[in-house]
Amino acid sequence: MRTVIALDIGATSIKAAAVDAEGRILARASSPTEGAKGPDRVLENALALVERMQNECGGAGLALGVSSCGSIDPATGVVVEATIVMPDWPGTDIKTFMEKRARLKTAVRNDGEAAALGEAVYGAGKGVKVFAMLTLGTGVGGGLVFNGEIFGGETNLAGKIGHMKAVQDGKDCSCGARGCLEAYASAYACRAAFGKEPLEVFSLAAGGDEKASAFVCEAGTALGRVCADLCNCLNPGMIAIGGGMAEGWELLYPHVMMEFEKCAMQETAKAVRIRKAVCGNDAGVLGAAALAMKL
Repeated sequence: MRTVIALDIGATSIKAAAVDAEGRILARASSPTEGAKGPDRVLENALALVERMQNECGGAGLALGVSSCGSIDPATGVVVEATIVMPDWPGTDIKTFMEKRARLKTAVRNDGEAAALGEAVYGAGKGVKVFAMLTLGTGVGGGLVFNGEIFGGETNLAGKIGHMKAVQDGKDCSCGARGCLEAYASAYACRAAFGKEPLEVFSLAAGGDEKASAFVCEAGTALGRVCADLCNCLNPGMIAIGGGMAEGWELLYPHVMMEFEKCAMQETAKAVRIRKAVCGNDAGVLGAAALAMKL
């Protein structure tokens, strides 16, 4: 059975795995990204993990899939845009570096897109024709998968679901706009409101804290509104919710559905299931593996 190597390059850490065609992770490793030390250090750290996976799997791995933070040109594997947490990351040619140094055919996509593909191929979206995923992490990532393929749009920048407007002229977002979903349903939003991480806020809400409960209601309502917009526009069969904020899904879900049912068109709403993603922290590497399987 074919085995591929998968990398998930995040702002804090890099994860690597050897994955078979059924999505089983045969070996895994991780290391700090060290993005502040520049792209050369990041690439060398990533390469060390790839080589480790090759050694652990007896040299197996006919191809490499890479999930990376930042906007990626999938045709070239070059980083087009990235946030300030990865200095000088834009312009980095991940594909050429890995093909020359690791000597593996390489495919590269944005981490939100890769996570959506991993969930679509190996997780909750298996068999779903039109699939959307939101990853509620530090920010809000996302991806769209149509018939098992990532939908990138005209210039491969589709899927910026975190910056869909949830509230007209609402809270300031990290992107510079106002009212984005990311300003309401992310770790960024939790820290801005409480100076705490999402799990702490959900714990407070579960214990009856009024401020935390109001935050959860606001976050769920914003998420429900964006899910309704996705539903009305794309007519998906499933919308999956992943990331750290999804750990509070039981508390979020009633607010999500209350707003969704108000805003979604009745016929499209009938076709969609909204549920928590199941691949967890492995969604990115599984998506990267799915990319590599196509090479």
